[in-house]
Amino acid sequence: TSFPGITEADLNILIPNKDEIIASKIYTFGGESLLLYIHNRDCVFFQLEKEKTFYPSVYTLWKHPQLLPVFTTHPPVLRQLLNGADLMLPGIIIDEAKGIRAYCDGKLEKGDRIAINVSTNSAPIAVGSTHRSSEDMYMAVRRGKGVDILHCYGDQLWAAGSRVEVPDLGPPVLPTNATGMEEMDEEEEGGSGDDEEEEDG
Repeated sequence: TSFPGITEADLNILIPNKDEIIASKIYTFGGESLLLYIHNRDCVFFQLEKEKTFYPSVYTLWKHPQLLPVFTTHPPVLRQLLNGADLMLPGIIIDEAKGIRAYCDGKLEKGDRIAINVSTNSAPIAVGSTHRSSEDMYMAVRRGKGVDILHCYGDQLWAAGSRVEVPDLGPPVLPTNATGMEEMDEEEEGGSGDDEEEEDG
């Protein structure tokens, strides 16, 4: 299935067969087209039209937090993501002693879908695609970009929905020998800002 972490019964709860699903096309500030699948006002999934890849919104991830693999970062990083930054490798909390397995058990390929949560709450606050594979993240020795952020809590995709606040799902299980506490370099904080959307007028 497209999402191994979700059952058909779960999908029927998210998108009841008899309920109306609204499909809407919008464009990012960068000019990319997105298809939104909206149910009860909230975007349930969105699709990058050029890639044909479906991504869950934060609204969906709050109901099914195990839907995607997850990286954990620190709460202050959320502000940077909202300002258009991508998630840099120094901001990902890992156990460096695990080597390549520190990055989702070494199973990630470049372009895989991934969710982001923070060390104080396991509820995902962003979703994106991996900028590198697990192996390449390990080989990068904590420098450079880790995740290309596509959508995050507080952005226009979230604001177009019911604007429910992030639920408290309890803190995630952190690595025993966690690293990722270091502050990201100023030069590594920037992002393209393409994660914000505007309506197609």
